[in-house]
Amino acid sequence: MNTSLETYILSTVLPLYDGFDAAHRRDHAEAVIEQSRYLAQFYPVNLDMVYTIAAYHDVGLQVDRKTHHLESGKAMRADAELRQWFSEEDIEIMAQAVEDHRASSDHEPRSIYGKIVAEADRLIDASTILRRTVQYGLEHSPELDREGQIRRALDHLQEKYAEGGYLKLWIPESPNAERLRQLWQLIADKSTLTRLVNNVYDEEKRREAIVLRYLDDHSILYEVYHHPEGKSIEQAKRWWHDDGSIHCKNLFFRNHKGNQHYLVCFHCDYDLDIHDLEQRLKTSLQAAGKPSCGKLSFASAERMNRYLGLEPGSVSPFGLINDSEHHVHLFLDENLRDVDSLSFHPNDCRATVVISQNAFQQYLASVGNTFEYISLY
Repeated sequence: MNTSLETYILSTVLPLYDGFDAAHRRDHAEAVIEQSRYLAQFYPVNLDMVYTIAAYHDVGLQVDRKTHHLESGKAMRADAELRQWFSEEDIEIMAQAVEDHRASSDHEPRSIYGKIVAEADRLIDASTILRRTVQYGLEHSPELDREGQIRRALDHLQEKYAEGGYLKLWIPESPNAERLRQLWQLIADKSTLTRLVNNVYDEEKRREAIVLRYLDDHSILYEVYHHPEGKSIEQAKRWWHDDGSIHCKNLFFRNHKGNQHYLVCFHCDYDLDIHDLEQRLKTSLQAAGKPSCGKLSFASAERMNRYLGLEPGSVSPFGLINDSEHHVHLFLDENLRDVDSLSFHPNDCRATVVISQNAFQQYLASVGNTFEYISLY
């Protein structure tokens, strides 16, 4: 892997996903990259091209959802920086690949590169698919009542994922083949599918209630207000109140072995370089006599759900409520230590909780996870 290309992708391309909907955040792009690399081992392909295609495949969402695959191709052709590493012929192959990746495409991908990214983008996991289907309806059709949301989700699952649906698989070595057959069986069982979709809907609607009940049960004072979805800092800023609190950005990481996870919290107006953050966390952990974090990467949506009970776009320290085994270690920027009040999503990006410094310290003590303040920038 060309290290300068990887640095460019990490610093310039992947951050674009931070502003997309919950089903297409950075964790989704990283998962497609990982799966693309796995599938590439079966074919004589250029791994740098495979990596770059996977990184670019959904960037067109910043222009238009319906034609995002075409917009992604335009973005790739227009990126002059890519000429440092690829020929014009390579770039055209990659642009065609991202154009061909969409599940609803009416034609077979034009190259093996297109088939790899199309297949890698089919992350067929029944629980993830059900949750993202419900999330999409809540985010894009908020006018629908419960019955309408459930009907929309069931119709979409039938149209895309049922036997005979428009989703097509292109790589026989993909583990998706057996997973898709299992999903066909689930969708054919209408009673079970309806029950599961209703359960997911209820879970999505009750995350805030769990946080507020926890704070009330522990006599932790707070204020809460509601607003349209703020799936990114830029979007959320439109709805935040000018109440003097410090609004926070929260990122969830894993180490290279996948056996340690870290929640990092800092002022929303700052950005962090992952390589610099890695060194700072290593230094702090070693000074405390704890195992080094090793190489950091963003944790997947599956890991986020497993350890924090959350989905991308709703991460906050309140997710620690769901970490009953205290697996996640919390890093807070030292500049947050002395502010009067802080604000976070209550595990739902349609609301904001404002909490005083004293109340926040009370919360950290009650939840029981290890935490530390550290200089992050």
